[in-house]
Amino acid sequence: MFIFLQTLKCTPGEDTLGQCSEDHQYAYPRWQTDYSIIGKSPGLGLRPKQSEDLIDSALITFNTDDNQEGDKVENWKEWDKRIKEFLKGYENADQKGVVCDDKSGKKADQNTACQVKLSDLGACYTTPGYGYKEGNPCIFLKLNKIFNLENEAVELNDTDTIPVNMPEEMKNHIKGQANKNQVWVQCKGKYPADKEALSGANTIKYFPKTQGFPNYYFPYTAQPDYLSPLIAVQFNVAKNIGQLIHIECRAFAKNIGYNRRDKIGISVFEIQVHDSTSVPKM
Repeated sequence: MFIFLQTLKCTPGEDTLGQCSEDHQYAYPRWQTDYSIIGKSPGLGLRPKQSEDLIDSALITFNTDDNQEGDKVENWKEWDKRIKEFLKGYENADQKGVVCDDKSGKKADQNTACQVKLSDLGACYTTPGYGYKEGNPCIFLKLNKIFNLENEAVELNDTDTIPVNMPEEMKNHIKGQANKNQVWVQCKGKYPADKEALSGANTIKYFPKTQGFPNYYFPYTAQPDYLSPLIAVQFNVAKNIGQLIHIECRAFAKNIGYNRRDKIGISVFEIQVHDSTSVPKM
């Protein structure tokens, strides 16, 4: 810890043994973005988290019916509790920060954070149970924070900078957006059976519909009241009772890498919806 503290600096002014004095605002990394081990490719985080007993699992599985004695899968209400706990921090800070948008040109800076409006999450915020009781669960995606990083938007007219294997569907979506200065997100089934389960109109819904993290939320510089922007994704899979569906959500930007093996630039998880007829027993 002592050695780590030597790598920190303070702003404004100089640091003393990695500790900020009362005159300094906060400690920040000495090596940032390209000069750090982390680099410029943020991870794509998934919420809600698992229970502590299954913290290493990427499986979102639940029973849409009330649990009976001997049921092995937890009730949908457990996921409802975790989402409420996660969003509580956003609800408490809903009016903090400044209102940013692409029209006004307002954006985050060293001392100012942009407001994250939960109303942008649409039905994934307003629907009681966040869709879990109906078997159509919502998940929430966020970019992991990298100090002082400003993401580089995809430029479709510059083919050398388009991310590898970017689907035509995603390119067409970007073309239709007024604000193209965003980090884009797309979720899809991982294997053929998963793609089939997620096929059809409105099977995957994004909130906001832009499917993007606007770049006016960045950079993150440990501003007071900073909250990571969110994208909510709802999977309408109630018809696939008992089926294990493998899902991959990917972030698209010039600075974000992609590697399935190392899970760079993606979030990989599974969804399995049960009811009283399919839930496994102890």
